[in-house]
Amino acid sequence: MNSRRWVLLFLPFGVAGLWAGRQQKGEFLSYEWRAAVQGTTARILYFKEGAPLDTAAFRQQFQELDRLFSRYQAGTTITRFNESLRGIPVEPVFRQLMQQSLAMYHETGGLFDPTIMPLIRYWQQQGDKKKYPVKELRRLRACVGADKLILTQDSLIKTRSCVQLDLDGIAQGFSVDRLAAYLESQGVQHFLVEVGGELRVKGRKFPGGEPFRIALEKPGSDGWSVETQSLVIALPDGALTTSGTYRKRLGNGASPRNHIIDPFTGRPVENELVSVTVFAANATLADGYDNALLAMGLRKALAFTEAHPDIAARFVYRLPDGSLRDTCSVRFVTLLNSATP
Repeated sequence: MNSRRWVLLFLPFGVAGLWAGRQQKGEFLSYEWRAAVQGTTARILYFKEGAPLDTAAFRQQFQELDRLFSRYQAGTTITRFNESLRGIPVEPVFRQLMQQSLAMYHETGGLFDPTIMPLIRYWQQQGDKKKYPVKELRRLRACVGADKLILTQDSLIKTRSCVQLDLDGIAQGFSVDRLAAYLESQGVQHFLVEVGGELRVKGRKFPGGEPFRIALEKPGSDGWSVETQSLVIALPDGALTTSGTYRKRLGNGASPRNHIIDPFTGRPVENELVSVTVFAANATLADGYDNALLAMGLRKALAFTEAHPDIAARFVYRLPDGSLRDTCSVRFVTLLNSATP
């Protein structure tokens, strides 16, 4: 995901790298850092005693992740893998994300698939075309499937040369978690990290010690635009991400096309779901699940969520008459109730 989806219900404090005021002993000061990264925006808000962290370390984290996962830069690990015939040696961090991606692939029955790149590229090039060759989709589908990957201790191997990775459905959540881990390594226990709308929080915001309160956006009645703030959540420690047809489209034509591709049909997903918001312990998990749930359709997605106690979800869906409704898993209702004064 690469668009902002939340409205933070408090004013920003301070400026990254500067003192936020005169500090009393035992008092938390607030610091904020914002930047344009990974084709989107990032925000880190944290509270600590003493001086702020060196903001150069934040950029260094993103530079390292871009060096591994960016499909838009030459020479990155993912680009070299996609261009290879049999695979390449990979760094420990890249291997870590691939382990999580493969686990997500198996958990979702293949609906989350890190090898979807050939189909993504095909549909990006279709524009407003209504017809497409079935044989071409069949050929591309033969290149898709994480069962065609072999992850060893130091390498990622492909069993077919046409296999290519697209980790956009999970990499931003992974970036959020890497930044959260860095903050914790520096002793910061109260923070909010947000990258492209995917966010993770820990602790509380100061000076009042209130929880982080997040307002979810509401899809417009056309299913593509954004109208107003909707539900409010007082977030406990954890991550919140969203996948929605109203936030991203495939192709450069005037006709909207869902950016979620069904790896089994090879086509953009068409079902009643407009938006899925997932809460989980970490952003990698939430980010990977939101795409897969959107592909399942409402009934299966709700059943899947209730069967997985490590996640909670909210679903916005379209009725046959075109109007929008929403529903939540039982655990997500608990989050909503926690925001009630």
